[in-house]
Amino acid sequence: MTSTDSSRAGAAKRLVAAARRQFVTAGGPEFLLPLAGDLFSRTPPEDLSVYTSAEIALFTRSAADLLAARPAGRHLIRIENPEIEGRGKRHRDITLVEMLTDDMPFLLDSIIGELEDFGCEIQLVAHPIVSVVRDAQGMLADYRGLASHGDGATATHESLIQIHVTRLAGEESRQALTARLDSLLNDIRRATAGWPPIRARLMAAIAAYRTNPPPIDRDDLTEAIAFLEWLLDDNFTFLGAREYVFVGNGRTGELKRGDAPGLGILSDPAVHV
Repeated sequence: MTSTDSSRAGAAKRLVAAARRQFVTAGGPEFLLPLAGDLFSRTPPEDLSVYTSAEIALFTRSAADLLAARPAGRHLIRIENPEIEGRGKRHRDITLVEMLTDDMPFLLDSIIGELEDFGCEIQLVAHPIVSVVRDAQGMLADYRGLASHGDGATATHESLIQIHVTRLAGEESRQALTARLDSLLNDIRRATAGWPPIRARLMAAIAAYRTNPPPIDRDDLTEAIAFLEWLLDDNFTFLGAREYVFVGNGRTGELKRGDAPGLGILSDPAVHV
């Protein structure tokens, strides 16, 4: 680490500490104090140091509001232009894009890709995975900080995502981005839920080829099975699966959707490939 990097890291820590002191003075839920550090624990100091402690406090309170309640199996999306009185002007140039959902694979890369495709210029990314306990209604009962393997059976690991992008001035553009992110998070949830049954369906197909092989050349069959096994060996990302059957003959036949329900993102009949 260079002296410049060390200086920036120190400045970022002082900003967070100053934001925490504001919480002690102004009040609020107890978990605001640890959340201030957790939220920006992996954010590059140079991205954080452009803000004042008052702005850091604003961003932390916004994340805390999002954490307050989340129904099981649902995600939350909030896109707002932050405003505060007092010191700090940098926040006036950004839009806060915030999401809270179950911790799942593909999340951050997919979200960043969607934001860039929408035309957003990303200024800061904060993505802690936090451990929480919620009651039956989804209300926050206990905040346990950054997630770890020893959090206990009652805790849930949630992805708390706060991304700062160059300000989106119009409400229409913010609503359009919300709709796109909502569709994306639904796809990620379907893909995550569909992963195990897709693999199980593929293993069943391999077993069927072995016990009841189709009438094709033996070498071709061996190659096909080897390829399917290669896919299963973590060489392929299974986003969706759907069964099709070939109806008709070689000249006029066509593929038609089978009766078995789709899996992953293809569990939605409206999704076409």
